[in-house]
Amino acid sequence: MKLHSLQVVTNQLLNSLANLKPVTPCRYRDKIRLKYHLDKPYIVKIADTLNEIEQAYTMLQDCYQESGILSNRKSTPMRITKYQIIPSTSLIVLKLHDEVIGTISLIEDSPFGLPIDQMSDFHFLRKTGKKIAEVSSFAIKKQYRMKGLQFLIINFILRYSQSIAGIDFWVISTHPKTINFYRKLLGFLPIDRKSRKYDFVEGSEAYSQYLNIDPKTYRKTLGKMYHDAKKSKNLLQYFDTDFPHHFKFRNLKYYNATSYIMSPKIIDYFFKRQSNVLEQLSFYEIEFLKSIYNSVDYKKIIDKQNYNEEMATQFKEKVEQRFYVNCQGKVLYNNATQVGNIKIIDVSLNGLKGIAGRNLILKNTEQVMLVLEIAHRSNITIETEVSWQREKRIGFKILVSPHSQWREFIDYLTCFYEKAA
Repeated sequence: MKLHSLQVVTNQLLNSLANLKPVTPCRYRDKIRLKYHLDKPYIVKIADTLNEIEQAYTMLQDCYQESGILSNRKSTPMRITKYQIIPSTSLIVLKLHDEVIGTISLIEDSPFGLPIDQMSDFHFLRKTGKKIAEVSSFAIKKQYRMKGLQFLIINFILRYSQSIAGIDFWVISTHPKTINFYRKLLGFLPIDRKSRKYDFVEGSEAYSQYLNIDPKTYRKTLGKMYHDAKKSKNLLQYFDTDFPHHFKFRNLKYYNATSYIMSPKIIDYFFKRQSNVLEQLSFYEIEFLKSIYNSVDYKKIIDKQNYNEEMATQFKEKVEQRFYVNCQGKVLYNNATQVGNIKIIDVSLNGLKGIAGRNLILKNTEQVMLVLEIAHRSNITIETEVSWQREKRIGFKILVSPHSQWREFIDYLTCFYEKAA
């Protein structure tokens, strides 16, 4: 029987439970052995070099081959998919010295959709307007498994998701044998009651699950699960523990929701030379990438030869480069009366997109003030007009010529991409 991708890390732990009756969650939690002091200089970080990315893609392919997820090695020795080219996808690696020994990916929902869309409908999450990301491609090299390192990686991706990317919900697909690991140890809930074929990994049988990782909500979830657990078995305490000598987060001046941008050279290497991912993208997917990778150097790599002018007219208005951010804010009327809260997730020089907070109700063309925290203890007030609304997401047009602080913010984000180019 084929194993699903997320089983690569957890199969040995679950096999050790084979002789136990999985009656109560505590039986699984009894097997946890959390290490708060690591005996080796492990580093968890966002992959940001060609070498780290190549090691991660190669290791993932090898682990999938070893566990039977992929039946035959394809033309490339690396596991490369279209979702990895998007800037909002984060490739996380676990390293020991210069060797990548573990990896996991955070794929944020986008016009590309998510891999899990092939097997499940989770519109009940999308209609909340919240930010959703799929946790995928989780693997650790065989000789480093059963050392508790999977929890170190999960600790990192949880912190990154909450604090930098601003993710509200995780979704995953798991093999039937790993359901209890994610549900009874981490608190995931089912999307579907029945297993389905997951084409992303050659039709392996899988269950889809989701998890609300809003910091307050998830603390309550873990608090109920681990309120009486010892420190060595308590994931609430463990996820509250920072590992400053092992976690390497990039220092960002502003609340940029993307920590790393692939350079044109790296995109060309992985998605044109080592795979045919770019060739297989639809026109709309190419146009979406061009709205983010906006410089000439990127477009030389991404653009297709056969340009469809008729279809391109639908994108003429989207000429401004968009940037992913994670900025909390307040919505005010011009008389300074507060209407509600908002989280801004996408900006350009003259526009913003946000997720409405609870009880925030606005009308199209309504003019409001946005007070945004664009960096630690750095707020900016912007005059805007509501240009569109879709479920809980709202688009704003900036009415007054942006002042210097806003331009500095946009210039910083622009330079972030240009440095990669």
